[in-house]
Order: sequence, then C-alpha cells, then structure tokens
Amino acid sequence: MITSLQRSLKVALLLYDGESHGERLIQALPTLRRLVPHWMTLLLAADEQGVAAIRNSPVDGVIIRRLPEQRLVDNLLDLGIPVVQINPFSQVEGIWPLVDSDQVALGRLQAEHLLRLGHTRLAAFSYDLDQSLWRSRATGVKEAADQAGATCTFVTAADSDALHRVLEDFQAPLGIAACNDQFSYLICQACLRRGIMIPQDAAIIGIDDHQIWCESGSPTLSSVAQDHGALLAAAVRALAALLDGDRPDPVILIPPGPIIQRGSSDAPGGSDPLMARLLPMIRTLATRGLTVEDLVSRSGLGRRGFFKKFHESFGATPLDVIQGERIRVAQHLLRTSDMSLQDIGAAAGFSSPTRFSEAFRRATGATPRDWRKATGPEDSGR
Repeated sequence: MITSLQRSLKVALLLYDGESHGERLIQALPTLRRLVPHWMTLLLAADEQGVAAIRNSPVDGVIIRRLPEQRLVDNLLDLGIPVVQINPFSQVEGIWPLVDSDQVALGRLQAEHLLRLGHTRLAAFSYDLDQSLWRSRATGVKEAADQAGATCTFVTAADSDALHRVLEDFQAPLGIAACNDQFSYLICQACLRRGIMIPQDAAIIGIDDHQIWCESGSPTLSSVAQDHGALLAAAVRALAALLDGDRPDPVILIPPGPIIQRGSSDAPGGSDPLMARLLPMIRTLATRGLTVEDLVSRSGLGRRGFFKKFHESFGATPLDVIQGERIRVAQHLLRTSDMSLQDIGAAAGFSSPTRFSEAFRRATGATPRDWRKATGPEDSGR
C-alpha cells in the first residue's frame, strides 16, 4: 500500500510569521524535501493572504505555526483539509495535532547545565508565569533543581526596570535560567550595570539559540537550541497520517536540541581549576585588603605566568576583578543602607574616600552620591 509519504501531494506551509522560529522552520525545509521528495510545497505567509491563497488554489494539507486572528483559523478549518500545528508560541484553538518542543525538557536541560557548573542556587527568570510556555520552561528548571537537591526560585519581570528591582538583593553565585534568549540578553545587561560579573557571579543560559541575541553582546550568551529539523519531520509524518485516515497523537513532543555554551556560562575561571579556586578568595577578601600579590602567592605561579593565565581565564587583570568585587559591594550598600559614603567606601575595601570615588566613577560613569540618588530608595537623602 502506498502511503501519503510516498504519494505526490500539494502541501501548504504557513510558517513565515516574521519571527525567528518561523525562519528556523523554513531553514529546515531540506529535511522535508529529503523525507517527502514527491510533495510539492507552497511556502506562504501566516496571514490573511496565505489563507486566501489556499482557498484559491486547493491543497491536500497544511502545516501551520500560528495565525494572527481566530477568524483566519476558522476560515482555514472551514476548508475541510487536514491541518497540523507546529511549534507555536501558544496553542491555536481547534487545530490538532500539535507538534512542539518539549518545553519542560528545555527547562530541565538549562538547569542540568547550571548544576554541572557547580551551582546549587538557581533562579528561573520569566516575563510572567501566566503564559503556559514560560511556565512550562520554569517548571522544568525547578524539577531538575529539586531532583539534584538544589534550590530554585521563580523570578518574574515584565521589563528592564523590573529586572533592576529584582536584582537589588542579588547574592553570588547564582545560576540563571532565562525563559528565552531575548530575556537572557536583558538579564545580562542589567547584571553588568549593577556590577554583577558574568559568569563569575552569575551564569546565564537562555532558550532558542537566537543568533542576534546570543552573539551581539559581551559576554556571548549560552542557550538551549530547539531541533527545528525534527519538529518539521514530525509535523510531516503527522500530516501524512491524517491524509492516510489515521489518528496521530494529539500532542507530539520533540526533545530539545543541543546546549550551545558561550561566555555567559563558562565555568568560573574558564576551564582552569587553579584560576577557578581563586574566585571565592576574591569574593571573600576583596573588601579586606586583598592585593594582587596575595593572589600571585596563592597561585604558586611566577608573576608573569600568573598574569597571563588570569587574563586568559577572566578576560581582565587581577586588579580589575578585585576592584569589580569592591564596586559590587559598594553598590549593594549604596542601594540598601543608610551608611555614609565614607563608611561605604571603607566597608568596600577602599583606602580613602578619594580612591573610592575615583574607582566608582571609572566603573559606573557616576559618583557614588549620584549613583545612590539614581538607584537607591526615594528617601535616601544621604
């Protein structure tokens, strides 16, 4: 018996919706052509014109990501042809089967990556948890953390201002699983503006491996990819089953793609265990008079070899990293305490108010007083 996978059919693909996932599915079209070389495929925009083209030029079946309006979905279903939905942002009512990435598994993979780096405190960052996509991914993070005996908190922030507020009480080290790569980028920028070092203080990993968000900043962003080739292949098989009169599973979940590790989740100190062991020392002693010579002595290396290895691992000089930790402590005290500027400078490890002010201005572009006014509580007239 000849199945629909072997027949010459005409199939419409309503995938182009101006978003990266639609583009990734289009890039995976060679997978479809290898699987069903006899199918003629029409690549259409996922909009009113695309639905009209199907009405005017009948096809045997449709694979769709989403449509902007329910009335267009109703118009498509009224044509009475088999339709499969693939990798939507949210389920389109009335279209089954649904082929999608296993969103919970994506979150679990994020957490497992952070746990392998040694993080025992994780945070799942989402725009909100009312949307099922973000909720499923955050659930996966927490499941993996609970299984490993680590802690995991849910953090929601609708925009950059909210991100700054939730980072006010940041404590290092922390493993951050972002609901997608765009949010991962926003989190990274907010951390850096607050003096939180990535990945030394916080390791960050997103989802989708979106090249623009992952590659455009510094550090570059780690991400869990979705397997768009496998998604499209599963959608083709589901559509063929419908055309053959079978009833495929209503929901078909595809395992995640690979983890793409980049700078935002490099192991602290890179891959060098000696440099990684220095980071807790810097965090603990930077405010207590730690010097570069102390680090050289602890490393057991010669001065020149130490500086070379340190820069390769951290991308900065030892003094820059020590000063960065002092600035981070100072920022925390400026936001959360009533201490005087002089006392904050001393508590952060600076030898004089002048050196504190100069170092703070170089790091943030503002004086400690101005920075406190801009970021601290409204009643902080100190």
